[in-house]
Amino acid sequence: PAQQTFSSVTDPCADDRRATADATTQANCLATPGVGDAIRAGGFQPTQLDLSSIPGFNAGNLNLQEEKADTLTVGAVWTPSFLDGFALTIDYWDIEIDDAIQGFDRQTAVDQCVGQSQYPNNPFCALITRNPTTGLITGLDLRVDNVAVQTASGIDLEANYDMELADLVGSDYGSLTFNLIGTYLIENENVPFSGAEAVENKSQVGYSEFKWNLRTTWNQGPLTFTWLLRYIGEAQIDPNDEFEGNDIPALVYNDIQLRYAITDAYQVFAGVDNVLDRKPPIIPAPFGVNITGTETAADVYDPVGRFFYAGFRAQF
Repeated sequence: PAQQTFSSVTDPCADDRRATADATTQANCLATPGVGDAIRAGGFQPTQLDLSSIPGFNAGNLNLQEEKADTLTVGAVWTPSFLDGFALTIDYWDIEIDDAIQGFDRQTAVDQCVGQSQYPNNPFCALITRNPTTGLITGLDLRVDNVAVQTASGIDLEANYDMELADLVGSDYGSLTFNLIGTYLIENENVPFSGAEAVENKSQVGYSEFKWNLRTTWNQGPLTFTWLLRYIGEAQIDPNDEFEGNDIPALVYNDIQLRYAITDAYQVFAGVDNVLDRKPPIIPAPFGVNITGTETAADVYDPVGRFFYAGFRAQF
């Protein structure tokens, strides 16, 4: 259901922006009731107050249709006879989604409403209400539509190796298991709507070129110790811009857990996530990858820091 909100934008029909706009935008601004009258009368320049706290609604869309995808996956598994306990899996994947469900930020809606030749009959103008007398924006909604095309491809790798320590040291010290899962991202491209330029997300925060997890598990009877390394490759807040703080270096998290099986039905465990207390990169609020209230990309990086936990598990 629709939820009311308030937003601030710049107006592409304002004199200072219209002066450098393309011919389509200038013609559509002149054709807009209220705006065109003001321009012909000497100029259209909304104040900052006019463009602040514009009411609107975030809402669903009953006209949404299913997305359509073409996918290709090719994989191989290698279990060499000369290395007992080892298995390697490699998968190549390529996905293209048409009619992808996409929401526009409000500034994009305002710009594209007058920036397209189908004015005013385009999905962007349907989100905007202007006062027909003054031309000022009085309502600005946000909803999703089947308008985007998304493509992504990459290579997934998983390697597993199980070994008995008795084979190395001659005594029964349990077993070691190594599990490596990683992804190499070839591309992640988004065309947000028809006629828009493709946006390459690869290398942006959340779309690092390389990501991998390495889990090492030592098991000795009822006792199990696990050490997990989580690697997030270097990234940029905005791959299409350059500014101080834009480049974010690669980051590794260390997680450990100790588990003891009292019986088959009862276990106790304790662990520490982010053992080295790695701090997340600072990503301020104006950037789209920021998660409100965290000043970072909390869906990618750990905003909590070192975290201790313990528990008891029972099956009955």
